[in-house]
Amino acid sequence: NGGNAIEVTGLTSGSFYGNLIYDNGNTEFRIISSYNLEIYDNTISDSDFGYGIHLTDSSDNEIHNNILHVSTWLDGS
Repeated sequence: NGGNAIEVTGLTSGSFYGNLIYDNGNTEFRIISSYNLEIYDNTISDSDFGYGIHLTDSSDNEIHNNILHVSTWLDGS
């Protein structure tokens, strides 16, 4: 679709788990200015050079036990 699969801004806690996300063309998980999130047990793939997980201006987040067929971009985190 050329966009982000899951995009959140300003969350202060939460979990994302058990998702199958693929081929959105941009970023599969886009996290902006969010804290205390846990991202785990997801399968993430993008064959068109998209990013799997992109965090900007975020902290205290846990990312673990994901299957990634893409890259991870941590920017100012």
